[in-house]
Amino acid sequence: MKILDYGCGHGMHSVLPAKLGAEVYAIDLSKESLKIAKERAKKENIEEKIKFIEMDCEKLDFPDNYFDVIWDGGTFSSLDVNRAFTSLKAKR
Repeated sequence: MKILDYGCGHGMHSVLPAKLGAEVYAIDLSKESLKIAKERAKKENIEEKIKFIEMDCEKLDFPDNYFDVIWDGGTFSSLDVNRAFTSLKAKR
């Protein structure tokens, strides 16, 4: 299963799916948040199972129909929802 952790922040929602065998892509615009998320994954010994990518959630750079699941842990509250949905609709 291929999962997008959309606006992963500190990576708290990336860990469990990776431990369960999912291919996890964790994206965030914040370099600092991604650094913390990578450290979390390293402590859990799964740093090789999560692809951390600095990316704007309103401008996704993935092929259409790429993900089985797109997870949002609260990112929509800080985005232009219309732009975000336009970017998301073909990715799953």
